[in-house]
Amino acid sequence: MPNERNNLASPSPITDGKNVWFYFGTGDLAAFDADGKPLWERNIQKDYGKFPRPNGSMPPARCSSTGNCTCRFLHRSDDSYLLALDPMTGKELWEAAAGE
Repeated sequence: MPNERNNLASPSPITDGKNVWFYFGTGDLAAFDADGKPLWERNIQKDYGKFPRPNGSMPPARCSSTGNCTCRFLHRSDDSYLLALDPMTGKELWEAAAGE
């Protein structure tokens, strides 16, 4: 649950100098180019299921235009997982459940 020090928009955006990726605790993830043109957006909770507790995820661990966008979804259960997305389209490249 958000507290007085942060809210669902607290995670910092990350950039590779060409594009920028934003993540919100609501599960919204979006990418923009350096000029602010939207590249894609999606909601992780809509696509992969509701988070078991608020703020149970973190901003992408890394993103680059030439690699992938790796996101960590850490929950206090066996529902934690890593998700790699194509940084230019937002499409899933792979998913790994905790312990795999």
